[in-house]
Amino acid sequence: MRRVLSLSFLLYTLHLGAEEESFMSLEEYGRMLYTQPRGVSCATCHGTCGEGKVIARYHEINKLGKKREQIIKGSDIRGIESGVLHKALLKGPSVMPKYYLTQKEEEAIVYFLKQCAAEGDEGAH
Repeated sequence: MRRVLSLSFLLYTLHLGAEEESFMSLEEYGRMLYTQPRGVSCATCHGTCGEGKVIARYHEINKLGKKREQIIKGSDIRGIESGVLHKALLKGPSVMPKYYLTQKEEEAIVYFLKQCAAEGDEGAH
C-alpha cells in the first residue's frame, strides 16, 4: 500500500512538472474569446475577422430640416497591437463595453485576429 501511494505521489509530481499542454490552440482560444466573451461578442461590432461592421443606421434631421443618414460602425481592428487593445478594453469608446481580460486572453485575441487576416474570412470559422 505504501509503495502504491509513493508511486502515485511520484507520478503526480512528475505530471505537475511536465509542460502544461492546452486542449485548444492559441488561435482557437482567441476565436472563442472574440466570438463568445464574457459579455458582448467583439464580432457583433468588429465583424468576423476584425474588419469593422455597421452597428446601426438612422436618419437625423438637421436644423435646416434636411434628413441625413448616420452610421455607427465598429472600427477595423485587424492590425491592433496588444497595448492598444488593452486600453480599448478598459477605456474604449463610449459605446464599447468594458472588458477585463487577462494579458494572455488579450494576446490570444490579437493572435486570432492576425491569423484570421492572414487566412481571410475562412480562418474565423
